[in-house]
Amino acid sequence: MRSKLAAVLLLALGCAGAVQAASPDPDLPKPGVNWRYITLNDTTTTSKCLGDPRTPLCAVETIRACFLRRDDRLCMKVRDEPPFEHIKPFANSVDIVGIRYRVLSATRVGPPDIPKRAKTGRYAWLAGDVSMKVDIRQCRRTLANCNDPEPIEQFDVRKVDGRWKVIDWGASAYQWLEKEP
Repeated sequence: MRSKLAAVLLLALGCAGAVQAASPDPDLPKPGVNWRYITLNDTTTTSKCLGDPRTPLCAVETIRACFLRRDDRLCMKVRDEPPFEHIKPFANSVDIVGIRYRVLSATRVGPPDIPKRAKTGRYAWLAGDVSMKVDIRQCRRTLANCNDPEPIEQFDVRKVDGRWKVIDWGASAYQWLEKEP
């Protein structure tokens, strides 16, 4: 009887230890209801890590700041080639003074998550990448007017040499991924 009780107690302690050892992924931002802002200057921007992609969220914030501010130097912090073609649409948007955004989801990519058709090529997912879905609203003329929704954007980031790089982004990636069998 005592040996059975001891075995049950050891099993329970082992399970409790396993539960404590399983902690949230420190690289993943928590999805939230709180809106954050990227503006034309650092003073009114929520993020304090633009240009320093030490986390997946910092990489995403850096590339979105690059687009908004039309600053290639920010883009080069999180990309290996300049995404000039993505900055051009913002050149005519002089009334956009910022974006309001929130993370809807963030997941660590594992082998079961990698779609078959995305296993090769420049934008292929690799195990360990992080995929984030972000709700973004453009702010026109003032930060109080952030009601222009963009499509939900998906950002795929990868840790390279201790820094996070944006390997792919866009609404189209989100849309086809959701339809994947």
